[in-house]
Amino acid sequence: MSRLRPSQPRYSNTWDPQLLLSYFEGLPKELSLRMLSQKLITLLALITGGRLQTLSLIRLSNISESQEEIQINITDPIKTSGLNKEQPTLHIPFYSEKPSLCVASTLKKYLATTKPLRAPNQDFLFVTTKRPHSTASKQTLSKWVKHALGSAGIDTSRFKPHSTRHSSSSAALRQGVSLESICRTVGWSEQTGTFAKFYNRPLGDKTAFANAILRLSKRP
Repeated sequence: MSRLRPSQPRYSNTWDPQLLLSYFEGLPKELSLRMLSQKLITLLALITGGRLQTLSLIRLSNISESQEEIQINITDPIKTSGLNKEQPTLHIPFYSEKPSLCVASTLKKYLATTKPLRAPNQDFLFVTTKRPHSTASKQTLSKWVKHALGSAGIDTSRFKPHSTRHSSSSAALRQGVSLESICRTVGWSEQTGTFAKFYNRPLGDKTAFANAILRLSKRP
């Protein structure tokens, strides 16, 4: 059947990550556990290009911090796990230019907030926002991301939570990040053609160029 019906990209275009970043930047400093959870998982998905299945497997015991970054090793089996295949490591840099968008700081805030809520043997990072604060499933994380996308003005009837991979990888390429670096970060082989076929999507807003020119009129 795969020969008769070859896989096709889900999206013909994607959304601009700036929509999401602007939304998070405008949130108050102190957030409820629900809002903090939504912010953290969505930013993690955006800056790592990781699947929600992978992010749902983050363990506290696999998180380490240095002066420059937080490093997270994923040790549980994931979709791409296999014999002689390296497990992913997530690198979360500290971003001092805009503290409200610093994912490493958001992660530390989340850890501090959830510490008194966790059971003694609860090792997975994400917990549900309601008692008894059990481990959050991939489906719960997906709902959180969907809510964040919708709040940022992104059409969630078209773009699913998984679209963060499309958006961030395409944006990274537009910003000059090498294909090698993109593939390494999100766990693709450059030879597979996955990025070119499924993820390198143009922006959906076809008026972006015109609007960018019009915004020049607002400069002093």
